[in-house]
Order: sequence, then structure tokens, then C-alpha cells
Amino acid sequence: MYINPSHKQSLILSARELDGQTTLTTDTHLPFSVNINLNTWSNSSASKITFPVVQGMGFVTAGYRNATPMIQTGGKGFADFVGPFPMGNSAKYRIKDMEGRPWLIYINPVPGVDYDSMRLIRLDSNTLLASPGFKGTIQVAKSPLGAESEAMYDRTFATFACEAKVSAVVNDTRGVYTFHYTKVGTSPLLMFALPHHLLSLDPSLRGQVTKLQLRTTTKGMATAIWADKLTFVESNLPSAMHFGPWNPTLSTTPRVRYPPEVLALIAAIAERDLRRAMTEPTPADSMYYAGKSLAKFATIVWVIKDVLQNDALVTAGLDKLKQELARYIANQQKYPLYYDDSWKGVVSNAGFVDPSADFGNTYYNDHHFHFGYHVYVSAIIGYLDPPWLNQGDNKAWTNMLVKDFAESDYHGRDYPFSRSFDWYHGHSWAKGLFESGDGKDEESTSEDGFASFAIKMWGKVIGDINMEKRGIPQTHDNASELELTME
Repeated sequence: MYINPSHKQSLILSARELDGQTTLTTDTHLPFSVNINLNTWSNSSASKITFPVVQGMGFVTAGYRNATPMIQTGGKGFADFVGPFPMGNSAKYRIKDMEGRPWLIYINPVPGVDYDSMRLIRLDSNTLLASPGFKGTIQVAKSPLGAESEAMYDRTFATFACEAKVSAVVNDTRGVYTFHYTKVGTSPLLMFALPHHLLSLDPSLRGQVTKLQLRTTTKGMATAIWADKLTFVESNLPSAMHFGPWNPTLSTTPRVRYPPEVLALIAAIAERDLRRAMTEPTPADSMYYAGKSLAKFATIVWVIKDVLQNDALVTAGLDKLKQELARYIANQQKYPLYYDDSWKGVVSNAGFVDPSADFGNTYYNDHHFHFGYHVYVSAIIGYLDPPWLNQGDNKAWTNMLVKDFAESDYHGRDYPFSRSFDWYHGHSWAKGLFESGDGKDEESTSEDGFASFAIKMWGKVIGDINMEKRGIPQTHDNASELELTME
């Protein structure tokens, strides 16, 4: 478990007009960005602050509309406050928070608006107050390198990222992906990259890497890079990975050949495990446990077919496996799935009464874990019995599960893009809609990787090359961002 240490806020961006009845809203919910709004209670045209939050953003930017900006810190108050320094129509201030950490503040009025950005006063030891009626942005950034980092921020202030998309190309074992940033302003963007990004950064961007680093909560030191887009190159992708044992040093996956005595031992254990799998009931109360049970069953059947090549024994096991999965495809399990039009996904009705039922499936917890097992089962069945793919709703049902947790269409109507896998962080998040005091968690790296492997293999089995290629970098667990157009 990781618990982020609790500190008082270093800086608080607010406005004098905001009070106890202030409302917090969000809008423009995109895979890697969101707008957070603070509104006064009275009416929609009153004071408002909007924070455009984008993964990797160089500044914290607050957009003010008709407000009196107020900046605060806790404890004994600001340790230092120097300025203003004129920056055209903008003004810069150097401050140190309650713990003596250096920050920069840039006040940027909307062009053409008559506003004195030089009048940020120290109201008391904890509060800085600007003039009323402000329209524009206030940007703050930590400046750990002194004059060196200040010069960087002077180059990029009044510009900020507001959205990100990703494009990616996977060719065999090599993948290239790019974060494309939409920005407001004309200056170059200063974006922060995580340690795993630096390991695969496009060589053409090496010269844009700066010395500026800030500590993240769980990912180590983030490094600032000058770039309106960030490109990364991944080699040794697991393109050859199949259902059987895989050697990452080989470009293909040869059939493993076992000595007769090893095959005899595998056969004895597999036959015993198959009998148990065929007689034990599939857990009825949980999509998660049902998926794990069926995935184990499917793996046994695959071993009997591909390793032992026992066609007579595999037929009985495969028929029983298809029968068990058919109940879920027909939505006749104890807790059927429903489509939720609010958050755009399929959820178990087990949580309609108890939100924590089935590990919070109804509230989108762990969907890639739960549904990834079922996708894997469909991939095994489709591999062993290709005609099954085109029977009834088998393919459509499995594709629905993939779309729920790994939709590839950025503009998809029915599901959000990549609900589980975070292309910026390079792994999935397990948490759904529940509050989480210490932030979201990944919970299970093995099941995260397995869900991506299931996507890869399902795509391979049904001949969807793009789906297979989307699953490859996710399985590699070190990838990118949005609108994945694979070639």
C-alpha cells in the first residue's frame, strides 16, 4: 500500500467572491484532460474560475472571469513575496510558500482588456489579493532551479495545454506513439514526462529535455521537455506472444516440445484438472470470480488441445466450456449486465442494492479485471473452434466487453475511450466511481497485464489486426495516449 503524505496546501488559487456556497463542477471530460470549475452560487454569469487540467501540464493554470483573484498559503504564511516584474501586459511575481519553497506567479489579462496586473498586494501574511474584475489566466509553477527554471517559465507563460490525443503505429515488434497537445497561446509548451517516457523518448527530442524536475506522488521524478508533441519509440514489443509459453528474446513463438515423461505428467494433471473444472459450478455471484474460473477452465482445455493434442478429451471439455460461457452471453447469469447511459458502460446489477457487491463492478471498479477474463475465454474458444465466432452473439458480446474497458474510438458514442488503461502512465487504474482518499490504484499488475493480453489474443483470433496491435503495447505496459490509429 502507498499512502501519500498529507501536507497543507502550498498555494490556493481562489477569488474573493467565492464563499461557502461555491459550487464545483467539471466539463469537457476527455481521456487526458478535464476542466474543473468553481462557480459563485448566485447566477451563471457571476464570477467563475476554470482550471484546465491535462496530464503532464507545465503550469497550474486558472482562468478567471469577472473575479477578484486571491492566492493563499497555510501555516505562518508566505515566507517571501517579490514583484511585480512587468512581462508585457502580464506581470510576474516570485514567492515562497509557508515552507520556503520557491514559486512563480504570472498574471495574464485577456488581450485588449484594461486591467492592472501589477497590483497584486499582500493583504495579510497568508493572502495575496489582486484587483477586481479580472478576466484572464493566473499561472503558478514551482521553480526549484532558481533563475534557470524561471527563464524556462518566462519563455512559455501565458500558454497552456488544454487537451491531448495520441496516435500510434505498431509494426511487428516496434511501436511509435505520440502525444499531440492542443494549446491556448503561441509560446512553446513545457510538458512533464515520467521516467518511463524518458527511456523511450524519440532521439529527435533529446535536445529538448531540460534539467527541471518535479517529484510526482508515485512515479518518481517528472522531467520537463520543450514540446508541443511528445513521441516515444518502443522496441521488443511482445508481438509474437501467443497462448503458450513465450520467450521475449525470440521474434517468433515456436511450439514447445516436451520430453515424453513431461508430457505424461502434464496429461495426468490436465485430465484431473479438467474433470474438476467440468464438475465444479461456476461462481454465480460474481463476474470476477466467474471469469477467473472460466479462464482456468479454458487454459486447461487449451493445454489438452495444443500441448497434449488429445482431441477426444478436448471435445468434451470445450463443449462444457462453451455451455458455461453461453449463459453469460445470453445474459442469463444470476446478476445480468445492464447498459448504463450515464457513464457509458455495461455493469452488473449486483450493485443496484449493495454498491460494494462484486468488488464494485456496478460502479466501474476493476472492469478490465472482470471482463478481461471473459475476453480471454472467448479467445481460447474461438482459437480452438473458429466457427463458434460467427454463431449467435458470441463475437458481438465479447467485443462489447472489450469496448467497455478498452474502447479505441476517441469519438465513440456508447463507450469512453480507454476506460481502464492510462496511456500516459503506462498502466491501468482499478478504481471506478468510488471516492479514494489516497488517489486511484492499479491494484493488480498481473491482472492488468492479463486484460491487455486478452485484448491482443481476441484481436488475433477474430482477425482484427488493429485490436491486436492496440493490445500489444498495453501488454508491454509502457505506451501512450489517444485516438489510436494503428497501421
